[in-house]
Amino acid sequence: MAKKPSIKGKGADIFFGDQKPARQQDGKPVKHQTSKMVKATFYLTNEANITLEKIKLKRLENGEKIDKSSLIVEAVQLLKDKYGL
Repeated sequence: MAKKPSIKGKGADIFFGDQKPARQQDGKPVKHQTSKMVKATFYLTNEANITLEKIKLKRLENGEKIDKSSLIVEAVQLLKDKYGL
């Protein structure tokens, strides 16, 4: 049995260091606009989820590699711009 690596002196790096990139359902890394992504859970109405999926599929049809997380990031940026934040 392999010995567990020591975590002594790692501090926050034990939680935030060596983060693995997000992966799409096909196992390929997701390309995001930022290097640091955090996992967040949100609840959507069924209608909002279907709309998000339709937008994703339409952009995939246009040859754009995109996932729902990227669409949410884009939507948040639009809200940020709208409210001048």
